[in-house]
Amino acid sequence: MVITKNNLILFITTVILCLTSIPRAQAGFHWGLGRAASVESAKPIQRENKKQQLNQINQQTEQEQAEEEEEADPEPGPNPAPHHLALLGGNSVQTNHCLTLYLQSHDADNTRCNVAYNTMVDLNDGAGSGSFYLSSADCASQTNAAESAALTVNTSQTTLFYRNNTPESVTLSAIDRTNNGQDLSQSNGSLEVTISQEPANRLTLTGSQNIYIGDCTEYTLQAEDSADTVQTLELSSVIDLSDNNSAGQFYEGNGACLNGTPTIDSVTIYQNQSQATFTYRSFTPETPVLTAVDRANDGQDLSQTNGTITVTVSSPVIKNLGVVIDRYDADTGLAGNLVLNPIDRRPFIEFGYTESGRTFPAFEYYVTTYTVVTCVADAIVTHVNYQASPGDYEIHTQFNADTSWIVEYDHILNPQVTEGQTIRAGDPIGLAGVGPSAQVGRTEIMIFLGGVRPLSYCPLMIFDPTQIETAKQQISDLMSDYETLKGDPSLYNESTMLVPGCHSVNFSD
Repeated sequence: MVITKNNLILFITTVILCLTSIPRAQAGFHWGLGRAASVESAKPIQRENKKQQLNQINQQTEQEQAEEEEEADPEPGPNPAPHHLALLGGNSVQTNHCLTLYLQSHDADNTRCNVAYNTMVDLNDGAGSGSFYLSSADCASQTNAAESAALTVNTSQTTLFYRNNTPESVTLSAIDRTNNGQDLSQSNGSLEVTISQEPANRLTLTGSQNIYIGDCTEYTLQAEDSADTVQTLELSSVIDLSDNNSAGQFYEGNGACLNGTPTIDSVTIYQNQSQATFTYRSFTPETPVLTAVDRANDGQDLSQTNGTITVTVSSPVIKNLGVVIDRYDADTGLAGNLVLNPIDRRPFIEFGYTESGRTFPAFEYYVTTYTVVTCVADAIVTHVNYQASPGDYEIHTQFNADTSWIVEYDHILNPQVTEGQTIRAGDPIGLAGVGPSAQVGRTEIMIFLGGVRPLSYCPLMIFDPTQIETAKQQISDLMSDYETLKGDPSLYNESTMLVPGCHSVNFSD
């Protein structure tokens, strides 16, 4: 039972009236006879007055109690009828971001109210390029775009998401289909939204992932937004470069790289531009991770993702020696294609051999005039040039279109290749060129890295590892057979060679 103020007043009044109606004699008082008679004659009148007072109090109390109960639990009125739709949310969003929207049903007083039926609502953005989604996950992945949404029975709101990757202004609309027993079309849900371009917030690196040692390779650094769209910068940004503690160096461009100086450790993407380039070079076979990191002290942040690219630095591969080398045959005077007898000079001049102040940068062979010279590596023919003196050809091939590594075949007759042609190791280049006699021709095979000062390499230093031991043995046997034939074990100074046929790894002319 709830004790109200009126109930308490009624209780106290009743107690007081009851106490005053008790005879004084019963309360332990002694009255005179005359006074007692007077009191007894007045009792009926007093009781009637008290009864009337009690009735009046009861009536007043019941009325006040009814008024309090009416205030505490007013009579429910009729539910308001849904009248129109409302579309609520922010009025601006950047491209590639999701805008949260609230689709609501409202009554005529613009107050949320529940729908009495499941209500389908069609969605559109006019001529805009965006899409609606029913979940934040779908919006983030841009999957399962929705053209409608539902307000389920006895609800007044559902959440939507909108995404537009094009900077523009759009009008978002929510329209009741009005085929569900109730009409919310008195006013369509509408929202004006401006989509602004998301600024660049990340860096990317592009360029070759496979390079040869010594090559100067250019890489492009770009500023992009989260949708991988290239964006210009509002301010210039300095970007730090690193290669994961590898042995390579960064340069501003190809010229500096070929000169070997100056090196750099950062580049700048300038205001109103979106990219910068740099050149990387390593002389060590390794796998550096090139990384570009925004310094983030220029008022704009490009650190959402650093630019990275993993690069494999390797040597180009020589797959054969270009001519046939075999053990000496005394009957023919040959060691494969090479002429050992009769000849007054060594049939093979090794890489790095010095004679009369000249250091030889190639493998030079003295062979029969009908010897077919073969390609030593897969490559692209870049140069076929006739030499009036001595009257044969010089041919250059490049390992690929992006490298500075060149194989030069000097002293070739009847060339079998043309410029621009792709060749494979073992394909014929032509015949050996003009030599010291009508029976003896010669050819040179030189491997070099182009640049301001070309760097020549010993062919065996970049030889196919599956064939290198065979090649070394062939050259070692050739030198030994010639020394034996001439009876002079000092003709080839093998003690100074790093590998058979090479006195050094490389050198510049």
